[in-house]
Amino acid sequence: MIVRAYIFLIMACILWSFNPVANKIALVEIAVPQLVFMRTFLSAIILLTVTFCMGYSFRLKQIGWRPFLLGVLDPGLTSLLFVTSLTLVSVSNTVLVMALMPFSQPILARLVLKEEVQSSVWFGAFLFYLDFLYFS
Repeated sequence: MIVRAYIFLIMACILWSFNPVANKIALVEIAVPQLVFMRTFLSAIILLTVTFCMGYSFRLKQIGWRPFLLGVLDPGLTSLLFVTSLTLVSVSNTVLVMALMPFSQPILARLVLKEEVQSSVWFGAFLFYLDFLYFS
């Protein structure tokens, strides 16, 4: 089970690596709002199809407002800001700034979810930050 989880994470990382490059290519042909809408709409269709194929039901009253709020944040607002940044700076610079997530995610997980943050996470984030400062 754990091996499958790591395989999925690695696959997600590889696909996420293609994301900024593909967006930058698409921005030559289409405006930012349309690109973000297309990404969000197609993602929703794919996720709904997978959900229905797995046998899950889709009742808005049962699901509640939290997934809707999450959809507003990501892929909604996050995608809009990310794709807009690609029109202003290079893919490399955009990804370097986004790579500061090893700091922001543990802090937000602690504040919002009350999760304990392991010292190894802070140590890894600190090493990453030193590497980021050195190469930027």
